[in-house]
Amino acid sequence: MNNLFKKFISGTLFVLILTALSFYLQSCVSSDKSDIKTDDPEVALSMAKKNYDKGKYLQAIDDFSYIKLRFTGTKIIDEAQYYFGMCYYMRKEYILGAYEFDYLIKNYPTSEFISKARYQLALCYYNLSPAYSLDQTYTYYAISEFITFLELYPNDIKAPDAEAKIKELRNKLAYKDLRAGILYYNMDNYKAAIVYFDYVLEN
Repeated sequence: MNNLFKKFISGTLFVLILTALSFYLQSCVSSDKSDIKTDDPEVALSMAKKNYDKGKYLQAIDDFSYIKLRFTGTKIIDEAQYYFGMCYYMRKEYILGAYEFDYLIKNYPTSEFISKARYQLALCYYNLSPAYSLDQTYTYYAISEFITFLELYPNDIKAPDAEAKIKELRNKLAYKDLRAGILYYNMDNYKAAIVYFDYVLEN
C-alpha cells in the first residue's frame, strides 16, 4: 500500500469516523428506551438477543446500547458489542455497523468474536462499495479488511468467500480504470489511455 493510498484512506476514514461517532452518540441516548430492568448481565444479554433473533433490531439496538452502558467490564460485553454491530448490519446501516465492529476489534482483542467482527467489518464496506463509475473509497476499505481477515484467519470457513469478494472488488476497480482508458483513447489522448491500460495490466 503506497503512501498516497494511505493518505487517501486515512483522510476519508477520519470523515467516516466522525459521521459514525455522531450516530453512535445518538444511539447511547436510546439506551433509556430499553425494557431491560435486570441487574444480571447474562439475563440482560439473553433478553436483547431474543429481540435480535425475532428481527426486532431497533429494540435490540436499544437493549445492547443499555447493556454497553450498564454492564461494561462484565464477561458478556464483547458478545453484546458484536450483536450491537449485527443489529445495524441487518438494518443495512453499514457505516454504523462498521463502527461497532471496529470498536469490538480495538477494545476486546482477545474476544472469541474477533474473527466474526473482522469479517463483518469487511462485509459492511463491501456493501457500501458503489457502482464502478462512482468513488471507490469503500471498495478499497473492503479489500483491505478482507485481506487482513485472510492474513489472520486463513483457515476460517469464511476464507473462500473473502477471497471471492476480493477478486470481485478488484475486477470492479480494473473495469473502472479500463473504462477510463477507453474514454481517453476515444478522445485521442493516447498517453493518458496507456497509463490506465498499464495500470489494469499491472494490478
